[in-house]
Amino acid sequence: LFKSGKLRTAGGGEFRAADLEGKYVGLYFSASWCGPCKKFTPELIKTYCKMKMADGRPLEVVFVSSDRSAEDFERYADTMPWPAVPFADEETRVQLAQQLGVSSIPMFVVVAPDGSVTTTEGHRHILTDPLGEHFPWTGDSSANP
Repeated sequence: LFKSGKLRTAGGGEFRAADLEGKYVGLYFSASWCGPCKKFTPELIKTYCKMKMADGRPLEVVFVSSDRSAEDFERYADTMPWPAVPFADEETRVQLAQQLGVSSIPMFVVVAPDGSVTTTEGHRHILTDPLGEHFPWTGDSSANP
């Protein structure tokens, strides 16, 4: 998924993409200038903290930015408790968005440990299942809550 093998953590640290192996990865396509994204991010943070930190589920989230500047990206990424594709790695950001059919944001895509996409509707699943009781979410809007 990540060509460089390195992701950025809050505060500018480094996270090895290899550490995502064996986990479900939620790719969070978002931007600081997007109003709906700014409303959704706190909800995603709550669900993430509940699922990963309280319940120990094998979920990691990676922020894939559509921000227009490195400064905006850094400010926004620093509000999130998960790693991000570095702003400078535009090739990976664009490739992921194209590969997963991202046409609007926010979009939250969940990828299983085997690399298959379990849902492209993670945004809806987070809002309808904030405790992650039906995780791993699968399918489209006619599937699970």
